[in-house]
Amino acid sequence: MIKLKDPANSKITLYRNLYDSLRKSIISGEYQAGEKLPSSRELSKTLGVSRNIVVNCYEQLNAEGYIETRFGSGSFVAANAIQQPLAESKQIKQEPILTNVAKKSMAHWRNYDLNKDLGSKVDINFQYGPVNISDELLADINRIARKCRETINSNYQHPEGLQRLREIISRYAQQNRGCRCRPENIVITNGSQQALDLIARMLLKENDEVLIEEPAYRGATQAFTNLGAKLIRSEVDENGINPDMFTEQKAENARLIYTTPSHQFPTGGVLSLPRRLALLEWANTHNAFIIEDDYDSEFRYQGPPIESIQGLDECDQTIYMGTFSKVLSPVMRVGYVILPDSLVEAFTALKWCADRHSPLLNQLILAEFMDSPLFAKHLKRSRKTYSKRHDVLINALDKHFGDDVTVQGTNAGIHILAWMNKLHVSQEAELLRLADSMSLGLYTPTGLFEKTPERLGLLMGYGNLSCEKIEKGIEKLAECYALLEKRQ
Repeated sequence: MIKLKDPANSKITLYRNLYDSLRKSIISGEYQAGEKLPSSRELSKTLGVSRNIVVNCYEQLNAEGYIETRFGSGSFVAANAIQQPLAESKQIKQEPILTNVAKKSMAHWRNYDLNKDLGSKVDINFQYGPVNISDELLADINRIARKCRETINSNYQHPEGLQRLREIISRYAQQNRGCRCRPENIVITNGSQQALDLIARMLLKENDEVLIEEPAYRGATQAFTNLGAKLIRSEVDENGINPDMFTEQKAENARLIYTTPSHQFPTGGVLSLPRRLALLEWANTHNAFIIEDDYDSEFRYQGPPIESIQGLDECDQTIYMGTFSKVLSPVMRVGYVILPDSLVEAFTALKWCADRHSPLLNQLILAEFMDSPLFAKHLKRSRKTYSKRHDVLINALDKHFGDDVTVQGTNAGIHILAWMNKLHVSQEAELLRLADSMSLGLYTPTGLFEKTPERLGLLMGYGNLSCEKIEKGIEKLAECYALLEKRQ
C-alpha cells in the first residue's frame, strides 16, 4: 500500500512525496517485477492528489527504468528493477582506498579551523587576510561588471587566461616589479593557492626535497607535503632567508626553493640584494627552481618598492607568483604566475586538466579595471588607508606595551607580527580564551613554525579594521595581558 509522508510535517513537494513513496515500494519488493501498478486515475483518487502529479511520477519512474508502460494495459514494475534480495544482502560496506595525497589533505583539513579563518564573530577582529573594500571600489567594480556582462563570451576559454589581462599584467609586472616577461609567460590562476598546487604537481614527486622558510606560509607547506615532499626549513632574519645555511642543512638535492622575499610571511623581513644573488646562484648550481611569492608588495611604507628576484634571474629558474587578493579582495580568486619559457606548456596543461580555465567575468572585470586610471587611484587610496591604520596600530602597541612587545614586519603589507616578550607560548590558549571573552579576535603564528617559538606571538592583520577599532582592540589586548601577568 502506497503511503505518503504526513504533508503537514513534510518540507518536500507533493510530487516528490509521491515519487519517493512509489520508488521505495518498488525497491523494497512491495511491488514485484511484472506486477501492475494502480492506474493514475485510481491512485489519484485513493491518495487525494491531482492526477497530473501521479502521471508525472509514473513518467519519471518509467524514464529511470523502475517501471514500464504498456500502451492500453497500464504501468508495470520493470523486470530489472532493484528488489528486496539485493537490498537485504549481507555484503560488508567497504572503506574507500584513498591516495596519500587525499590522506594528507584530510590531515591538513582536520587541523584547520575554517570558521576561524572566515572570521570569528567578535567585535574587533585582528584576523590576517580580510582587506578594506571601500564604497568607491565597489561602485567602480559594479559599474565595470555591468559593462562586461553585456559582451561576455559564453564559450570555453583558454586555460592560460584572457589575453588582454595577461598583456596588462605583463606590463604591470615589468613597470612595478622589474620582472622580465612577456604575456606568453603568464598564466592566470584561481588565486595563489592553485598556483602553488600546480607548481608542486609539475615539479615534485614523493620524497623530493623543498627548501622553505622558517616560519612559512601554511598554504605552501600544505601544497608541498600533500605530494609527499620533504621540507627543509631555513630560519629567516631581518634580511630574509639565508642561502649560506643551505649547505649546512644538506639540501644539495632540493628541487624547489620557496620564499617570500619582498615581505617575508609572517615576519616581514626583506631579502637583501646579496642574498637574492646568492639564492639565484645556488638555484643555478643545483638545478633548482625558486618560487617567488610576491603576495602584498603593493603596500610598502618605508623606502621604494623592492624589485623582484625574477627580474635579476638570467637563467630562467624563477617562478614568480602574484595575487590580487590583497590589492582587491580574496573574493576575486584571481592570481597569476610568470613562468620560465621551459615550464609554460607543462603548467598550462596542468591548469587545463584542473579546471579548463579561470572564470572569464572576473578576468574581464580585472582587465578593464587595471587598464583604466581607476586602478592607480585605488592603489593610492588603499596605501593611504593602510598606512594610517599601520601607524595607529604601531603607536597603540607602543603606548600600552612599550618594551614588553617587539614588532616585526612594519615596513610593508597589511599585517604585523608582535612578540609578547614577557609571555611564554604555553600561555597562548589562555590569552585567546581571555580575548574571546572580550569579543576580541586574536591569532598566533605558532602553526607557521616547524619549531615552536618560546615567546608568545600575535599575527595581527589590520586591513579591515578602522583606526578606532584598532585602538580599542589594543586596549582590550592590554587588559588580557594584565590578567595573564597577575596569574604568573
